[in-house]
Amino acid sequence: MGNFVMSISTYRAVSVGALGGAAAFLAEGPVAQYGAQLFPVLIGWAGYYHFGEKLEGLKKSLLHYLAGAVLAAAAFIIAARFPYGAELGAASRTAIAVAVTLGVLVVASRLMALSDFPVAVLGYATLVGLAGGSERGDRLLTLSYDNPLVVAILSLFAGVIFALLSDYLAEALQKYVPLPGQRTRSATSA
Repeated sequence: MGNFVMSISTYRAVSVGALGGAAAFLAEGPVAQYGAQLFPVLIGWAGYYHFGEKLEGLKKSLLHYLAGAVLAAAAFIIAARFPYGAELGAASRTAIAVAVTLGVLVVASRLMALSDFPVAVLGYATLVGLAGGSERGDRLLTLSYDNPLVVAILSLFAGVIFALLSDYLAEALQKYVPLPGQRTRSATSA
């Protein structure tokens, strides 16, 4: 039994390492010009595994991330467009908008489809991390490739896809590439 567990973790280590390296290369290289960053990809990856992998992990993590990122975007847009903004100041407007939208996120977590509040908060936090400084609300209203909401959602989605691919790669490796002293599944089942 020890070899079986060790082999699964070995194959997973290889698949996650290889695809994590590919994600890092893409984020730091070819897609960096579009605002891609590695940290939201890794956050997406984590949510996928939190929900139990395969299609279930994919569906649930994407829904939670989308809800969190959209509510964070709403907070910054509200803070930027708040009608009494001059009197309150940027910090107060942002604090009120974040308080309200996080409260909405907690209430939404009572729904079965959004029941895992911490994962939704990761989507929220990803948008916050990508949104930048005081011009957040204005940047979120632009139709451009570097809109933080678009970048956050695409990056989280990419992380979930990389995680799904790492599962399939680990399974393929386990099936077709034996570890030293082991035979492949097909050879052992014959």
